[in-house]
Amino acid sequence: MNPSSLSPDEVALERFRSGEWVCDTKTGTIYRKVTGALVDGYRIIGASRRDGTRKKAGVMVHRAVWIAANNRLPPAGMQIDHLDGNKLNNSISNLNPCTDCQNKNNPATKWRKYGELNSNAKLTNDDVLDIRKRLETVEGANTTTRNRLMRQLAAEYRVSVTHIRRIANGERSVLMLPPEVDA
Repeated sequence: MNPSSLSPDEVALERFRSGEWVCDTKTGTIYRKVTGALVDGYRIIGASRRDGTRKKAGVMVHRAVWIAANNRLPPAGMQIDHLDGNKLNNSISNLNPCTDCQNKNNPATKWRKYGELNSNAKLTNDDVLDIRKRLETVEGANTTTRNRLMRQLAAEYRVSVTHIRRIANGERSVLMLPPEVDA
């Protein structure tokens, strides 16, 4: 196989098999010269391809840990899920191959991704309800009046007009927590 055509997973498997990388699968730590960077909350490590070019493979640490523990590539089309929802907990006991649908429906992360429980949320549920209530006051008004209020709300809440428009159209909903989760 041409080294430049290796996928990031194949590069990781090659590094583990060659002994260049060593993995502590209990802690999810990969030992090598560079520790890596965070990308979208995931730890990524770069690995030069062995074809003499400067091309690099960005290897996701959680996938590399799974590969090291199992000495094989993940099944085709499968993702490696963090069972506890913590993207930095790369312990092998926290990693599980799954489909995209299973990953999205992981109960540990399902309720954290949306609404005010998301640490990156700009609006609380009360903010969304207040925005909707204020938009109802101009229901039926001309487009100019409604757009002016949307711009005013966007500036007040420091979000985009598009975000306000999505709230108005019901595309952004108030998070309804499952009964077992306390807010």
